[in-house]
Amino acid sequence: GPAPSQNTAPRDAGVAGGTIVDSAGAVVGEDITANAPVYQPHNGELWVEWLNKALDGEGTYVFIGGAPGQPSSLANLAAIKEVAAKYPGLVLLEEEMASHNNDAAEMRRVVAGLLAKHGRIDGIITDNGSISAPIIDAYDAAGYAPPALAVSAGTNGLACQWEARKDYPFLTLDGNHMGSVV
Repeated sequence: GPAPSQNTAPRDAGVAGGTIVDSAGAVVGEDITANAPVYQPHNGELWVEWLNKALDGEGTYVFIGGAPGQPSSLANLAAIKEVAAKYPGLVLLEEEMASHNNDAAEMRRVVAGLLAKHGRIDGIITDNGSISAPIIDAYDAAGYAPPALAVSAGTNGLACQWEARKDYPFLTLDGNHMGSVV
């Protein structure tokens, strides 16, 4: 048959397609076969409870999400805020999410800007561990000890960075269902 156009839904091309982070407006049965989104309230609970333990119940932190307005990041921030209400010793320094546009170089610039604004930040939570190694680089460049770092979707490179240093608490929610604490 004819090749499908770029505007044809995957299922029309005979390809089963689904989303796992956010449907981005795609309609199940029309645009995609399935949508199995990450359960952000669980992420928020795991991140904040771990951060509370890592910081002994007291400290500052920020959440850095993906692109501005990214639905999954906004949902993660809402979940973080809800759980953080149980931990008054943790102070969220930015009510709005900082965004890194899913770009490692931008991540470093964002973190450098947050450090210039607030001084050392005790903890950072981000929902894109695959580009989080520059967080530690930004702390090093600013002359600060690294933060407690909680991410999802960590990578081998990020784990290797931690393994080489072991000078900060680190949590990664890999597969977005289970946490790995190192």
